[in-house]
Amino acid sequence: YLATGRIEQVNYQHQTITMLDASRTYTIKVTERTMYFLDRSKMQQSNLYGKLADCRKGMLVEVRFENDEIGQPAEWIKLQIGP
Repeated sequence: YLATGRIEQVNYQHQTITMLDASRTYTIKVTERTMYFLDRSKMQQSNLYGKLADCRKGMLVEVRFENDEIGQPAEWIKLQIGP
């Protein structure tokens, strides 16, 4: 399952990200297996690997959940970087 929205909060201690989309709020669990991608396509640059510390409130993100199920930890998170 893919979800897209904006980061509302990052809790580094509990390893969670709260994300809002047009209809709901997601609490996304991250693990040591979660991959982070910095999407720099709006700046016409190639993507980079990122980390949890790159996640900031207000960023547009796309999240893929493990086993395609909401509530499972994030398999990967793509963070939109740039204008």
